[in-house]
Amino acid sequence: MEFITLPISIKKTFMQGVAYTKYNDINTLYGVLAEGECATFVVIDLDKKLIVKTHELEGATGSWTVSIASDNRVYIGSYTNGGLYRYDPIKQQTDMVIENIPGVKFIFDLQADNDNNIYGGTWPNCAVFKYNGKDERLEFVKEKIVETEDYVRTLALNVENKKIYAGVSTHAHLIELDEKTGIKRDLLKAELHGEPFCNIIGIKQQKLALFLQNTKQLLFIDLTTDEIINRKKLENISSVIPKDSNSNNFDYYRSQDGLVIADFLNNDFYLLPTSDNVIMLGGFSYDDGTKILFTEFEGQIHLYDIETGSSEEIKVLMPKKNIELRQIHEYKNKLYGGGYLRGGTFIYDIENDKSVQLDGVGQSESLLAYNDKLYIGKYPGADIFEYDLLKDWDDKNPKKLFSLKDKFNQDRPFAMEIYDEQLFIGTIPNYGSTEGSLTICRLIDKKYTVLENFIDNQSIVSLKAKDGILYGGTTVCGGLGSYTLHESGRLFAYDILKKEIIFSIEPVKGRKNIGGLLIDDNLLFGCADTTLFIIDLTTGKKIFEQFVCVHNPEKDYKWEISFIKKGKAGLYYIVTGNRLFSFDLKQQILAPIMKKKVNLLQIDSEGHLYMQYLDNVRNIIKSVETV
Repeated sequence: MEFITLPISIKKTFMQGVAYTKYNDINTLYGVLAEGECATFVVIDLDKKLIVKTHELEGATGSWTVSIASDNRVYIGSYTNGGLYRYDPIKQQTDMVIENIPGVKFIFDLQADNDNNIYGGTWPNCAVFKYNGKDERLEFVKEKIVETEDYVRTLALNVENKKIYAGVSTHAHLIELDEKTGIKRDLLKAELHGEPFCNIIGIKQQKLALFLQNTKQLLFIDLTTDEIINRKKLENISSVIPKDSNSNNFDYYRSQDGLVIADFLNNDFYLLPTSDNVIMLGGFSYDDGTKILFTEFEGQIHLYDIETGSSEEIKVLMPKKNIELRQIHEYKNKLYGGGYLRGGTFIYDIENDKSVQLDGVGQSESLLAYNDKLYIGKYPGADIFEYDLLKDWDDKNPKKLFSLKDKFNQDRPFAMEIYDEQLFIGTIPNYGSTEGSLTICRLIDKKYTVLENFIDNQSIVSLKAKDGILYGGTTVCGGLGSYTLHESGRLFAYDILKKEIIFSIEPVKGRKNIGGLLIDDNLLFGCADTTLFIIDLTTGKKIFEQFVCVHNPEKDYKWEISFIKKGKAGLYYIVTGNRLFSFDLKQQILAPIMKKKVNLLQIDSEGHLYMQYLDNVRNIIKSVETV
């Protein structure tokens, strides 16, 4: 079968890891632009408001962390290759120091000491490493710093006494590592161990500032006594910075609410609030402490004047790069899809072979169109949007219907189905949790009910409805960093009118994910991981089961790996394990169609197949032939 690439793209500017310095008397910002063929390191002259150098980081998709060593060389920690890169401002060149740090996919934080050492926190081996730029030597200070966890998300260094502080997630710990003695301690009070994230804001004057993301608590810890000396809720801190403050006493942390500022002189916190859907990333003291330099995820750079309380934008022309396409949904001869990271929505007109990009919603995990409305499930926050397809896309359309995070601890709306004027939403919970939910929203008035932990400690990843029954597939995997509590994903049937579960079964024992649900006549098709199964809904019995292919996931979760559609000629088409197959039900024959890796699957009214091409995740491909 032959495929063509469609003219669909989402272009974005994502500036992630950033670091500021005044080098050779020039105000300089270092940053990493994610996505495209690879991430790009940029050197920005803030005085001239220009990008003066760009360097491609071959092998890296992006970077969350940039740090300046004591010799002024700049280190970049990357993902998903877990690489370490270095920019030399004298030679003005960037080199790959280590292509892949063993066991590492993401480097989340880098911190520098005064002796040309760079320390890094990693995922998934929950490690702290040290790289010496003089000896060019890598060593692990500690791997699996907490045996049951995967993330070291934030770091701080006490250079005076050679102690390292690691914020561990997604079951929070604050680990103190003494490099001289090897002694390890957890400084986080037992009462706070239920938190998923312990984010270190910074360290100064023998004090550590923390942000606990779930409960939005801010803490100062006295490192000489281990006692909490100030604790505040984010909602109670001021957005007004005292005019006599000096930002050299500050450290900074990003949050969805804005830039969190820790004032180490006064043991207090402030917030530079953000507008909706804007994420601030980096904060730095500027102009002898009279100002604050901060950046946004989509490349904007700002200066905040402490005395006047006003902000100005440093306007630098930032390039846009093609980002990964993560959703495909066909409705009335158009394709709808979303981008990763941070979203963007495309609409592709199949008949006219034209695509448009629309911005404003964010990263969609699911899309479903019905009655000329497009429903979008957004991450983070499990926000549900409704877009009226008959009206222009603007600041009021799509409109946000509700969010499932703060009250219900859900984060990714992964499955959607509409039946009897009700929208059913299956969700993945927040980081560290396995308790997914089923949400039922009446479309007439948008009133909704959340059935929490619907299937015991599992997440819902696929939904289909027929004859008053909602069928759903689950995964044993919860939010990132959660502990798996069950061996097998489940298939459930829920009576919509009676509001009760009819059955909940393991269609294939030992398989973790039940996805790709399709109902044709009275047959329910699904994939348990990469095993195809068919249930006869009239008898409730499984009538077919066959292992399809080996799946080697590149990530540590199994949320969505299978898709099933029926072609016009009667064959079924299956994407599972990143491979495309056809299935002849009468002869019960599975046949591979293409060897290249693909993901997602849609079919239009003419019978053309649409998929994401994994050799370049920024492309959507279409079958030339109809099926």
